[in-house]
Amino acid sequence: MKNKTTLLFIAIFNLGFSIFSASAPSWVNDIASVYPKNQYFSALGYGKDTESARLNALGTLTQNIQSSVQVVTNSFLSEQQDESGKVSRNSSIEKSVQVASSLTLTGVDYTEPYFNKKKKLYYVGAFLENEMLFEQISVKAERPLKQMNSLLERAETMAKENDPFNSYSILKDAQSYADDFLSWYYIMYTADKKQAFSIYKKDVANAYNLPVIMKEYLSECLISIKSDTNFDKLNRDKFVSILKKSGFSIAGEGINTSKVLYTADVKVILNLKTEGDGDDTLYVANPSISINLLNKDSILYTWTAESNEKIISYDKSNISKKCSSSISKLLDEYPIF
Repeated sequence: MKNKTTLLFIAIFNLGFSIFSASAPSWVNDIASVYPKNQYFSALGYGKDTESARLNALGTLTQNIQSSVQVVTNSFLSEQQDESGKVSRNSSIEKSVQVASSLTLTGVDYTEPYFNKKKKLYYVGAFLENEMLFEQISVKAERPLKQMNSLLERAETMAKENDPFNSYSILKDAQSYADDFLSWYYIMYTADKKQAFSIYKKDVANAYNLPVIMKEYLSECLISIKSDTNFDKLNRDKFVSILKKSGFSIAGEGINTSKVLYTADVKVILNLKTEGDGDDTLYVANPSISINLLNKDSILYTWTAESNEKIISYDKSNISKKCSSSISKLLDEYPIF
């Protein structure tokens, strides 16, 4: 009986020893050899216990997806260039990486833990099928894609009604949805290039073409400028320059005014106050400017700005001229469109 007990103890001891001292499984040394990159995203994690090893593996897996998305985004941006060769939509890189890093992954599987007795660490492999990643991301991409396409349709409708500025405004709203859609698309493209390109080719083209279409709509916006006496020639020229840089067309000499679609009604308020009496009267102005973009009598867009600078003059007739620099600063510092 004693011999049997001894043999049983030796057998149990040998079994336990083999569990903790067996050579490491192949996925510990090279996880991609077990879960190939053309089928899976995978990562190795480690920790002092199995739970911390699993969490470490999941975090590394997310980082791997993030890195892959950044590579894909850079690849796309290198292909989306204007005539001068300048790459557009650089903000997409940060947006894409942010989405990937905050991504809550589902469908992640894990290997059985392996314990390295020498290092006293547990190792766990995390892996996610590319197809599973594609499916869950396509669901997330659906909402911004629907919003973007809906706004594109509305913009086209407004353009047919000869209202290009409203078309531009609608597409400006669509831009954020386009950016969100592209952020998700980059992840899908990372998971399955062929499927992503096949399903979303047209949508991706629309998202990238938004700035071009917006520019075209603006060029169709022929604007006449109506201003009060406080808006002097210097500031009017600056305002015209800003509108032109934004892409608008300005009515002037040689342009048929019957083709004007919009009026920019510019008002400058000096907010004039006086201090003192008689010869000691001091005129103090705190200028502000407002611009209403009108389509006939309807206000389409309003822009206002107020200067923090106080303009002082003893000559009332000179106060408007002295306010000119403050008004110019307002036009420079605050984007109109």
